[in-house]
Amino acid sequence: MGSCMSAGEGSRVVNVAPTAKVIGLSGDLRETAAACFLCSSDKLYCNDNIPAVDPEEPLQLGQIYFVLPLEKLREALSQGDMAALAVKAISALAAAAEADGRRRKIRVVAPPEGGWGRRMNRRR
Repeated sequence: MGSCMSAGEGSRVVNVAPTAKVIGLSGDLRETAAACFLCSSDKLYCNDNIPAVDPEEPLQLGQIYFVLPLEKLREALSQGDMAALAVKAISALAAAAEADGRRRKIRVVAPPEGGWGRRMNRRR
């Protein structure tokens, strides 16, 4: 008696959405089904549009980048969005430091009253 498989009543066809696959330098794989873009944390300012990193621009060591959904491209960044990104960055950096066994302190700095960035006092 041999083993066999049947495609009878119990089998289902599962349609899987195509994903973009990003493989990090450490070999980790991240998949996303949504259209997305890369932005630099240094280019984010409250109430300004979120710019994408130029595809020809090399990534800078020590810089923090975010992968955001395409619908956020050229959208004004609210203070709430900025705070949410800061929380995500702090959590990710803390988790990475703990995974590396480096348990270093990560300082959390509150935004100034008018917001972050060189443009915070600009009138619109």
